Amino acid sequence: MAIRFEKGARFKDPVYIRLRSVHNSMKQRCYNPNHYAYGWYGAKGVVVCEEWQGINGFIETVDSVEGFDLVLFNEGKLELDKDSKYENNKVYSPQTCRFVSREENAQHKPAYQKETIGLSPEGRLYEFTNHKKFAKEHGILASGIRDCLKGRCRLYKGWLFLYKTDDRDIRLLREQIAEMTQVMIGVSPSGTTYEFDNKSAFAREHGLDRKHIEKAIKNNKLYNGWTFYNKF
Repeated sequence: MAIRFEKGARFKDPVYIRLRSVHNSMKQRCYNPNHYAYGWYGAKGVVVCEEWQGINGFIETVDSVEGFDLVLFNEGKLELDKDSKYENNKVYSPQTCRFVSREENAQHKPAYQKETIGLSPEGRLYEFTNHKKFAKEHGILASGIRDCLKGRCRLYKGWLFLYKTDDRDIRLLREQIAEMTQVMIGVSPSGTTYEFDNKSAFAREHGLDRKHIEKAIKNNKLYNGWTFYNKF
């Protein structure tokens, strides 16, 4: 049964507004050469079926798409996906698409579409999807961002980059980032002071044990004559 709206009230209905947004985004990706994602959709032959060319046709049949749930859709928990049902699918249609959770959709998205989190050397947190644009705005290279995301390097010019996932609480993420980028101080038995951010590498370099360094920092105790503490 098609979704119905009260006469004259559809433009104020949150379901209609969300459906229209999904439809517009789909059309823009496929037919607007100026859209940032056109190169991965319209330029590669991805099209919208005739039935979905207009918003009315889209609304008439969207509830027949596999996985559609009106409540979950209205809560923003479902996304229209064309990639998981049929391999190499290039058509948006009721028969070739599915509604899936954001987590599942992210698994099929190309890297450029995935929400990315960047922590600057100064500790500022950014969220973005367009790596090239972000890199240009901050005077860095998109290739450096990709290297971090692929695990080729831990930091790039002092920046930390991670993919954002919907099951990741932003508060916990901040704590995780802070821990990953925490600068520590080590004072040797002879009084030499070192700064480091990689406990494992520092431990290997000085013949120490990483776990004992962590305990020394946590319990504020000496370890083999060394004093360790967090810089900030």
